Amino acid sequence: MPCVHQQSPSYRPITRKKPECACRSNTTCKATPPNDAIDIAGTAASAKLTLVHGEVTFIDYFVLLKTEHGWKIANKAFHAQTN
Repeated sequence: MPCVHQQSPSYRPITRKKPECACRSNTTCKATPPNDAIDIAGTAASAKLTLVHGEVTFIDYFVLLKTEHGWKIANKAFHAQTN
């Protein structure tokens, strides 16, 4: 399911083939692409990902850098809240 941030033309759509993933605790977690966004500026990017895992919703923010080996995560911040 693609999503695009409407206010910035530099935002790119994110498409996930499977909206659910298997987590380490064998509990089903669900990503919610409509809330996600990615912004790319040259060799730097930021990404927001939302993940519902049981009773907790995680909102992750990533800073990414493009290297000769591809995109790498440079930093991550997150917020967790109970549903």
